Amino acid sequence: MRTEFVTLSESFNRPVAFYFHYNKPLSQKLKRPVASIHYSTTCIFVEDVMIHGMVGFISTRRRSRQPRWVVQGKMVSLEIEATRQGDATVYVAHINRPILAKSS
Repeated sequence: MRTEFVTLSESFNRPVAFYFHYNKPLSQKLKRPVASIHYSTTCIFVEDVMIHGMVGFISTRRRSRQPRWVVQGKMVSLEIEATRQGDATVYVAHINRPILAKSS
């Protein structure tokens, strides 16, 4: 069984707002848990979300329409790692948070 790794990367000039949530319809279709990450006008489907950097400004948000409950924050870069094993591909999102200067 051969494993291939593919990484897609996007960096931003300033912190960009994002949110992610569990995607129930796609999860049921694929028969495995899937999350949707939204930023700017982009939506990406992943199976795991890893947030790197300071997490102090990650929060939940309640919406008036579906999805009702999401996790939101700001990011400076996003990397999507795709691991292919046989017929299955697992997508992992690495969200890099802004590093905040400590106040003295």
